[in-house]
Amino acid sequence: MKNSIFLLLTGSLFLACNEAPKSNVTVVDEEVAEELPNFSEVDFDAALIAYKSGKYKEAGRHIEAAIKDLETESVDLSKEAKEQVNKSLATLNDIEAKIKKGKIADIAEMEKAFVQVETSLAHDYLFVSSVYAIGQPTKAKKTLEKSIKRMESASKKLKGESKETAGKMVKEGKDLLAKDTELAEEWSIEAKNLVKKMNVWRKEHQSELFYDSRRYYPYNF
Repeated sequence: MKNSIFLLLTGSLFLACNEAPKSNVTVVDEEVAEELPNFSEVDFDAALIAYKSGKYKEAGRHIEAAIKDLETESVDLSKEAKEQVNKSLATLNDIEAKIKKGKIADIAEMEKAFVQVETSLAHDYLFVSSVYAIGQPTKAKKTLEKSIKRMESASKKLKGESKETAGKMVKEGKDLLAKDTELAEEWSIEAKNLVKKMNVWRKEHQSELFYDSRRYYPYNF
């Protein structure tokens, strides 16, 4: 599936290069790239489709690919967040093994493990962006973009109040992304305030956001 996306993107860019002036090529490339989902999200969606169709071994292979993607995506996280993500990845490994052996895991269990990973990544990326704001504004915005994408991905699997609150935080993140990082201290404070909101949200909805609610951890300032 990832190869198909890559080929499609390559073909689109080839046509763009031949039909548009050179000055527009970079713009087209950036716009297309921004629309691409995280590869782990693509793999997990494929796993759910295969699972619902009774193709359990195929679902297991997609989960295995998603685990590798998430390992890559979380390599630069803080020690605490990496430990959190690793616990969720261990859960996904267990589910993958059950599916491949014919011991079918509950689909809700699969989704919750992914929500735990995604919200953990979003939480940590957001905090890191607040740190980057002072001195490395470009990195701050890139990291915030990652956080927003993860929250959007997680919110698709949520319901009710937790989903509504997630949507509000995504909007706040996008509003912050649109602000000028030259106001570094102000930008950093706003990012940290959003982290605090996420702390409260995660604590209030532990049973929905965490495969094991004892694995919740906050960032304290």
